Amino acid sequence: MKIAIVTAGKISVRQGRAQTYLKLGSYKKNDIITVLDEALDEDYAKVLWQEGYAYSAGGKYIAFLAAGPPDLSGNVPNALVTASRISVRCGRDISYAKLGAYVNGDKIIVLDEALDETYAKVLWQEGYAYSAGGKYIRFIDGPAEANAVVTANRISVRLGRGISYAKLGEFKKGDAVIVLDTSLGYEYVHVVFGDTEGYAYCDFGNYIRMLDQPITDDVKKTVDIVKSCVGGKYIYGAQGTRITESYVNRQQKKYPEYFTNGRYEYLLGIGKRCDILGVWSFPGDYAWDCSGLWWYSANKAGIYGKDKDTTANTFYNDYCVPLKKSDLAAGDAVFYKNSQGKITHMGVVGEGGAVHEAMSGYVGVITGNSVDDRTAPRIVGTGTYTKAAWNTFGRPKIFV
Repeated sequence: MKIAIVTAGKISVRQGRAQTYLKLGSYKKNDIITVLDEALDEDYAKVLWQEGYAYSAGGKYIAFLAAGPPDLSGNVPNALVTASRISVRCGRDISYAKLGAYVNGDKIIVLDEALDETYAKVLWQEGYAYSAGGKYIRFIDGPAEANAVVTANRISVRLGRGISYAKLGEFKKGDAVIVLDTSLGYEYVHVVFGDTEGYAYCDFGNYIRMLDQPITDDVKKTVDIVKSCVGGKYIYGAQGTRITESYVNRQQKKYPEYFTNGRYEYLLGIGKRCDILGVWSFPGDYAWDCSGLWWYSANKAGIYGKDKDTTANTFYNDYCVPLKKSDLAAGDAVFYKNSQGKITHMGVVGEGGAVHEAMSGYVGVITGNSVDDRTAPRIVGTGTYTKAAWNTFGRPKIFV
């Protein structure tokens, strides 16, 4: 099974590989389709033409066969119809248009993992699309995992590249998505949407950002160490420091503003417990601050040759080259610059676009889903804790 794009203005889809077979419908230019043949060497290519939802009555009318999940490339049935007759519709409800029906004993392909809904998603039809020996259809390569992230608050996903096409649904800010186009040079970009495909409004790359896939050994080593610290605690000035009663008291006297609203009592309790037991569990009984998370990981990875330590402000100004948000990759750093123009906080970009951050004493060291997500559950207090969006970006010079 391969993803392909139609290159002719319009091509017919029939029940067999010739014009004499019944016509099922047609594709138009730039339609993205699923081809079941391994090669486009025949006039008609076998394609996945339609899917639908068959009335299963919560599993009473369809039973899975022992063969297991469907092999789409070989079109192997994995379920059996047990009712006298069941309808197949465009959606999981009687209000959707009817495509046809199965009868008792039909062997079918069910695409759902379980038969726990009233309508089960099924492979309803196949057909043969006129490819003129590959002239009218060409294969395209698509990623298997998320390669982009949504940066707008909300974007629509439609059946085609324009507002006139039916709306399939929406992505929201921070969603990781699979983009099938090779660039974001469209108003609408071709994406995977649930179990189907569609076109998401990307505004020529302004609303969706591609993630950078390649990662060097030094970057991976550093990022892996950063990630291993997630779940640790935040104490200003800490750099992978064991939490003890004396350390908490010492830092609280130096920086009392970081220990208000229950944070001091929470961290002191951890220090007392660890002191009594003589055991510190990693990372939960250790602490970092924002720049300390970077320097701890970089020093452990040995990428600078010797141990270093700076504030977030100095790290950005002396150790990074400025970067556009759209160019961020694993190992890069994200910063918050205040209204006076000073860097006051930072995080580290991980693989897949996540951001690891020693956020605050309220939440500790956390991972945000994307560069646009700075909300985390509290460990001190209740609810969630949200911080201002990252507004400055840099790449460590060591990785340039």
